[in-house]
Amino acid sequence: MAQSTKAKVERRTEELKSDLAARLKEVLVKQGLNQSELADRAGLKVSYVNRVLRKATNATLESIARLEIALNMPLIEKSTEFSLLSERAMSGSAKGEM
Repeated sequence: MAQSTKAKVERRTEELKSDLAARLKEVLVKQGLNQSELADRAGLKVSYVNRVLRKATNATLESIARLEIALNMPLIEKSTEFSLLSERAMSGSAKGEM
């Protein structure tokens, strides 16, 4: 991987971790929950939730899904651009064009 690509990936990863942590903190305040209550609802360890909030770990897709289900709301919004790209990829793969 080229250095510039690696740097871009690292920057984007940090942006995503920051966005997730900010959204999670916002929802915790709105719902009046603490980290322990959220962890219990989501079936995650309190230390893991804490690391996600501190941006000290890359949250897995499964843990994000668990958090969303526990909070009964999305933490990550699906963008129109992503939807269109996914649809194109799916139609391309169906035709063997990927």
